[in-house]
Order: sequence, then structure tokens, then C-alpha cells
Amino acid sequence: MNYELAKQLKEAGFPQDKLETGYCIDELDKPVLANKCGSYDTCGVNAEGEKAFICKVSTLSELIDACGDRFKELEGGTDMDGKLTWFAFAEGEGRKICDSCKTILGENDVSGCGKTPEEAVAKLWLKLHA
Repeated sequence: MNYELAKQLKEAGFPQDKLETGYCIDELDKPVLANKCGSYDTCGVNAEGEKAFICKVSTLSELIDACGDRFKELEGGTDMDGKLTWFAFAEGEGRKICDSCKTILGENDVSGCGKTPEEAVAKLWLKLHA
């Protein structure tokens, strides 16, 4: 997961409560040693010892748990260009086509897709909380 996606999760209200021990990244997608210095604007120290604004990189199980009872499945496959892609599905409303990979979804599915399982489920969580 990159900083931009982690920031989108943070701004959409994804829990950031374990930042003092979790894996975090800064604006340059570099790992950061985190320390809690605020409830929402959290800072850490990057590899150069400079203060950095950071976002928590959530684990796959944290992301799936956060989707709740609507989460249905996670599977690997290929997109329209034949590239490996991960798809996460949840129950939703109406027939849809995934904006990213153009896959036709079931009548009640909401999806997220990405290069990694974490990215796919993170995008699914964002759609469920839009």
C-alpha cells in the first residue's frame, strides 16, 4: 500500500488507533518509526531523523474486519490486460462495472481491485464508506 491510499483511508475515517506500534509510511512511501503525537495528525521520525506526517498501513485482516458483514470474498485473477489483479467483493446494490478493471459485477456486488490483496480490500472499504 502506498502513502496516497493510506492517506485516503485515514481521511475517510479508517481507524488509526495503533499508530504507536503499527507499520507506517510517510509522504515519500518510506517506512517510518511512529510515535503518537496527536489523535489525528500523527507524526513520526523518518530514516533521516526528520519529523514526518504519516499514515498507518493496515494489515489485510484489519481491512477485512473493517468491511464488516458485507465482505464476501477476495480472489486473485487477471484484468483486461492480462495483469495479475486482486479483487475484493462485498454485498451492495445494483449491477455495476468496476471503474478500474472494467469487470462486470454481480447484481449486488461492490468491489475494489488492486495489485495486492491489501490494496483491493482498502479500495473496497473506501467504496463501502463513500
